[in-house]
Amino acid sequence: MKVFLDDERTTPEGWERVYWPDEAVALLKTELVSEISLDHDLGDDARMQVHSANPAARTRMLAGIAAIERAQQP
Repeated sequence: MKVFLDDERTTPEGWERVYWPDEAVALLKTELVSEISLDHDLGDDARMQVHSANPAARTRMLAGIAAIERAQQP
């Protein structure tokens, strides 16, 4: 499933809409999530996308994704 976390934008076709981070976390725990797209104000890789219109926040979120990827590498 594709998860779209946002409190304002229209949900893209084929995505499961959540409004709160805890809802996204609950879906991630099912291990059925193939992609997740996060809005900051509530790195763009194959699993996580950032669609925030806030440039500074987007940069921080991408840096966070990069840090997660580095931590997962052996």
